[in-house]
Amino acid sequence: MQASEALVVAILIQLAIIIPLARAGGWLARQVKQPRSVGEIVIGLMLGPSLFGLIAPDLSAAVFPIMANDAMRALSQVGLILLMFQIGSDFEFSHLKDKAHGRTTIAITLVSVSVPFLIGMLVGWGSAPILAPSIDPIAYTLFIGIAFAITAVPILGRILREYGLNTHPIGVM
Repeated sequence: MQASEALVVAILIQLAIIIPLARAGGWLARQVKQPRSVGEIVIGLMLGPSLFGLIAPDLSAAVFPIMANDAMRALSQVGLILLMFQIGSDFEFSHLKDKAHGRTTIAITLVSVSVPFLIGMLVGWGSAPILAPSIDPIAYTLFIGIAFAITAVPILGRILREYGLNTHPIGVM
């Protein structure tokens, strides 16, 4: 089998595992009154190297070979772009014309980015000695803080869309 064919097979196997398990995780999350994205994230964490790779490293390496990393990373970026486009196209931005809504939106934006950033900074600072002892703790802490902050935006958009709040003033703000 040629390298390109092996890559396509690896990606299709990964997608055949990831998609149904993520859907199942989303369904389970809804059963416990949580947004689907929470269950999907939990499944993603479970399929990653921190759990699946730890419990079954050989099987994990077979299912998620290194050769497919770049292709899956590209697919994930395309998926994120499509998600953000979908979320943005669904929002009813006319609610922001009211000046009071505009000020509220700025306040909400600042809080919705700064709170995850600060939580991420705390997690980063606390976990740096354990998870990244060879990395500069300040750089690691900033990375984790930024990762928490930017990850919150598309997830919040999905949650608002899932609950139908993307067309109401409170959801748009």
